[in-house]
Amino acid sequence: MTAFGRRNVLTLLAAAGVAACTDQLKQPFPEKHYFLIDCQRSGSLPPPSNGLVLSMRPFQVSPSYRDRGLVLKTDKQNWRTDFYNAFFVSPGAMIESVTEQWLSHAGLFSAVTPGASRLTPTHALEGVLSALYGDISGSEAKAVVELELLLLDIRSSGSVIAARGEYTQAQPVASSDPDALVAGWNAGLASILTTFETVARTGLSSTARS
Repeated sequence: MTAFGRRNVLTLLAAAGVAACTDQLKQPFPEKHYFLIDCQRSGSLPPPSNGLVLSMRPFQVSPSYRDRGLVLKTDKQNWRTDFYNAFFVSPGAMIESVTEQWLSHAGLFSAVTPGASRLTPTHALEGVLSALYGDISGSEAKAVVELELLLLDIRSSGSVIAARGEYTQAQPVASSDPDALVAGWNAGLASILTTFETVARTGLSSTARS
């Protein structure tokens, strides 16, 4: 092959490479989707005039679930984070906010406030989010949430436990699709908060009589 021919071949190869790169650049990047866990209490009870004020303390979160990417368990040994499907805010703040809204409509306290408030709290709520993941390791996908809640009566010099619960919900979902998992987490958290509300109501009644 002559030098002229080799130059033509190289020119054609270079042009083909540029065209391939251009086609790749034209391919749309996968769109990132954001989700919120947003379960709400069915109905709202008016705040009682009992003078009880609940202060929400920042929820603690297991290190494995502090990032916003959805966590998936793919088999017994392997886990992965879904980069393109993530929570809109950090899981701890999200679950704390949902819990605050739920309890503010439960008719247990005259007021439910974030940590910083001018109101003097009579009670404090602490939470630990131990797990929040989609289990797609078996034949049936599940949305798993594990949450510990601790209600403290802080009116005396030493805090008294008014109510406590450690809850695990593994809601079966139709698929491993993010929308299905979020719906499962919503249902699981609603079940947890419904149970804890009952426990807290009993605990507050007991401490009020003592």
